[in-house]
Amino acid sequence: MSGMPEGGLYLILTAPRISHEELTAEAVRLGIPFVQLREKELPEDQLLDLATRLSRITSGSATRLIINDRPLALLGPHAALAQ
Repeated sequence: MSGMPEGGLYLILTAPRISHEELTAEAVRLGIPFVQLREKELPEDQLLDLATRLSRITSGSATRLIINDRPLALLGPHAALAQ
């Protein structure tokens, strides 16, 4: 895929002990190319809220946010979250 690194490090967030926001901000600071939000058990409204907060953190950086659990729940009126 064009623009995608062939390898390297990316961060997967699944119920971290440190906040999602802190870890995402650190990934941005370190230049990690991708942060993947994986919260299968989180209610849809909380997932959308968390995805919105993380998207704000990665916005304007080289770090891309991947959200692949229940993507249809995130589309609806908030399709702008896709990066």
